[in-house]
Amino acid sequence: MRSGRSASFSNSVALAVVFVSALAARPAAVGQAAAADGTAPAAAKATCVFTHPAFSGKCTENVDVAENSSADTACSLILDCLNDVRCTKTYCSATSLRGGWKLETASPKATP
Repeated sequence: MRSGRSASFSNSVALAVVFVSALAARPAAVGQAAAADGTAPAAAKATCVFTHPAFSGKCTENVDVAENSSADTACSLILDCLNDVRCTKTYCSATSLRGGWKLETASPKATP
């Protein structure tokens, strides 16, 4: 039987191996349900179309739709950013126009 530092180190290594093994054996994380073939399902997407009087043409953005959410909700998050001068995210060809944007359409995007 070992004693002192050697035993403590061995116990630490054994505990680490058990911990890592337990993590590796865990199923997919909550919200990441696995498909029948074991792969994660593709995230739902939406296509959002925005307009602004000073922006040439229409702005189209594709965005992930959160589980149990809708295309309208996902597009509204982008619209909120476009209409907030404090938002630093880049949308619509990295436009610096903030305020005055309107959401024209929010539609689910077909996933292959």
